[in-house]
Amino acid sequence: MEVEIRAKAMKNLAEIAEYLDAINTQGAGSRWLDRLFDRITAYAKPNIQYPICRNSKLASKGYSCIIYKKWVIAFKIHRGKFVVYEVIFGPILT
Repeated sequence: MEVEIRAKAMKNLAEIAEYLDAINTQGAGSRWLDRLFDRITAYAKPNIQYPICRNSKLASKGYSCIIYKKWVIAFKIHRGKFVVYEVIFGPILT
């Protein structure tokens, strides 16, 4: 299944990668992104129903969620694509 990352999520991912590069060795951010994309791809399978997010704000938008380490990836299956709408640091969700 094709994976699509929406602009808001892509912006967050770029900022996270830049931050990881700043506090770690150069390239740490891109390695983190590679692992995250591998995780997302592992979930992007056809004919699977994912439950709605537990967080009420994300659930109200109809998003399903997966967790990568402490990051929440909010997505929907839309027209045969796995569409990522938001990437949020889990501990800040209320």
